[in-house]
Amino acid sequence: GGAFINPALTEPFGLTLIEAAACGLPILATEDGGPKDIIANCQNGVLIDPLNAKEIGEKLLGMLSDKTTWKSYAKNGIAGVRRYYSWQTHVDQYLTALDELPLTVPQRQDIVPTGERITADRLLFLGARLLDSAPVPEQQAELVALLHHQRRKMAFGLVSFRPLHELLALLKQRRMNVPDILITRGGTQIHYGASLSRDQGWSRHIGIDWQGDRVYDLLAETPGVQIVGRSGQGFYAVHGFIHDNNEFEGLVALNDQLHNCDVPGRLIPLNPQEFLVVPQRASLGFAIRYVADRHDIALDHVLVVGSARADLDLLGGNILAAQVGGEKDLQQHENIYQSQASGLPGAMEAITHYDFLSAHALL
Repeated sequence: GGAFINPALTEPFGLTLIEAAACGLPILATEDGGPKDIIANCQNGVLIDPLNAKEIGEKLLGMLSDKTTWKSYAKNGIAGVRRYYSWQTHVDQYLTALDELPLTVPQRQDIVPTGERITADRLLFLGARLLDSAPVPEQQAELVALLHHQRRKMAFGLVSFRPLHELLALLKQRRMNVPDILITRGGTQIHYGASLSRDQGWSRHIGIDWQGDRVYDLLAETPGVQIVGRSGQGFYAVHGFIHDNNEFEGLVALNDQLHNCDVPGRLIPLNPQEFLVVPQRASLGFAIRYVADRHDIALDHVLVVGSARADLDLLGGNILAAQVGGEKDLQQHENIYQSQASGLPGAMEAITHYDFLSAHALL
């Protein structure tokens, strides 16, 4: 002969109300949230204002005093739970919803166009820093010949913290063709082939929750930091310069400031005087894994050769990795092969070390 009361200020759903109804208890529940739907479906109680104690008392007394109403609520609650909230009802509603879906699957809008599809079964990525110093002509010719000879088996990509136009200028200076893949601005842009078509799926992926204008404004107001105009910034990257070390509190403090302002972003040091702020989902390493996944290439068919301290993110993970230059920060990582040669010969050494082009080496 009792009742169940839920006087919460708000109740998103009300599982306790369902349990009480299943036991045959009439309910009095807050008029905010899920109880409105439960009582409307089951007709097994009344809504109350949780801040009005007098009203609660009157409704409770009325329910307990009127045995006919009490029995009606108890009976309705048991029947209503079975009708609206049982597992069988849930399954039936779920299957009905599935039946209403179209039989054909809509084509993904971000499928790679045929002209951009990589058909090779492995990927070689080089850090663009390997090209900063003019390679010995014979060494560059050896790499170019290898890429040309293995073009059906191995796709070639360059990764860089630089913007696209600077990387293209470097390639022109080195008299090298545009590779199959270019990942630029710290992993915020992916472009394919000579047409330089941008991977819009990647842009949409990293753009979620990105607040570029807020990042720009915050850096513009940070003492000791100088930034170029908005037209010189990437859409998903803000490039900052430390022009006064006495005023600038440091990258750790800047990173804390971003978090305190609830601005999601990844701060990437480029050198002692430069840094990038990019979306949380963006990095060179993430971009490489995205490309491999999108073109159905296993990660153990991906070889990445980096050359600088900032390439650590690029080299980590379950890919084949090599580092040229012998920096101590990377030497401690056992899974990263340390090339003895420098420059492009170091990349060739890594290819040989992993037997990367052998048909059986990657099985």
